[in-house]
Amino acid sequence: MGRRGLIIMVAVLVALLGFARHSSDSPAGTSGQDPPAFGSSGSVTAHLKVVPTIRSVTVSPGSVNFHNCTQGTGDTASAGDQMGYPNGICLVGNTGSDGQFPVAVTYTGLAGDVWVSASGAAPDNGGGGWSLCVPTGKPACTGASNQPGNNQFTIMTFAQDVAYYQMLTGDRKCDTEFAASGVCTAAPDEFASVTAHEGIRLIGPAASDNNATAWSVSITWVAEYPH
Repeated sequence: MGRRGLIIMVAVLVALLGFARHSSDSPAGTSGQDPPAFGSSGSVTAHLKVVPTIRSVTVSPGSVNFHNCTQGTGDTASAGDQMGYPNGICLVGNTGSDGQFPVAVTYTGLAGDVWVSASGAAPDNGGGGWSLCVPTGKPACTGASNQPGNNQFTIMTFAQDVAYYQMLTGDRKCDTEFAASGVCTAAPDEFASVTAHEGIRLIGPAASDNNATAWSVSITWVAEYPH
């Protein structure tokens, strides 16, 4: 290669090096970083209501006391809120013109039925209790005139617009006190509830083998599919 060729080659290499240097430089007035792909953002939360898919019952208050006790004889006659023997009668609430129905049974959800049952009576001393009975049917009351016998009792509910008491047993049955028509059907409006107000009446045993002076019994309401 002659001297002229060597000079041309050197000139070409210098030109290429200069082009590469200028290509790597950032444009004037920039930081050399890519601009952000997006600006600021915003969102909305959408709220949705759906139809009820359950049936439920709530009862208020959760605890009540019997009062207005009557019946019994002699030294074991009822007095105030103390039930006597034989076959003392006590109430939660009152019937009649001054009726009071302190137990609120509230049904919520899809249309259905309200059923009710009761437990045996349990003493506070942990001894033997009283069993439920009914004047007609089973389990039968064994006392005089179909009243509860020894260690037996009856319990029933009542409501303002229903003519008859409903006798309860340990088996669930349609709560005929729930509606004024004497049926247990509950059909609340959409997203709403329907409430019935009831009282309780208890007739105690002819005699008790357990001398406890404090007793308790549970009444349970439950929501059912329509029957």
